[in-house]
Amino acid sequence: MIALALAAMVMCPDAALSKAAYQGEVTTILAERSVTILRGDRSAQQFLSEDAEFSLVFGDVGAAIGRGRAGADELNKKIAASTFEYGVWTSVPMPAQPCVRQTVEVRFFDESNETGVVVEFEYANGVLIRATGRNIARVVRSVATTEKTNG
Repeated sequence: MIALALAAMVMCPDAALSKAAYQGEVTTILAERSVTILRGDRSAQQFLSEDAEFSLVFGDVGAAIGRGRAGADELNKKIAASTFEYGVWTSVPMPAQPCVRQTVEVRFFDESNETGVVVEFEYANGVLIRATGRNIARVVRSVATTEKTNG
């Protein structure tokens, strides 16, 4: 496994990803990159494939919303988020595999109405090739005050 990680680092054309020692760092870079791409920052344009596919699922119906920069802009408009979050593996530090095909999940929320969109971003060699979002309702409660249910 370490040999695979070292081989991937040697062949990785992405400078930021090639510096990552652990997979958690790769996840962080890709999650932050995903947000930067959706925001339309020119600094992230090199990490967006012109053929990247963007889609959004409403209930059980998915719809393609565009490709490349236009698709990213449309997804960003439909998300209309004020905050985002993502999780990073923190237990056993897994060696980084920076430029293998991988996905990262980012959750976007509109704090004004407690709705959100979970987007799975798929990368190949550090370049975004696909993003699929699905609408969610955000439910946040205290563990201490949650009612017990029978089940």
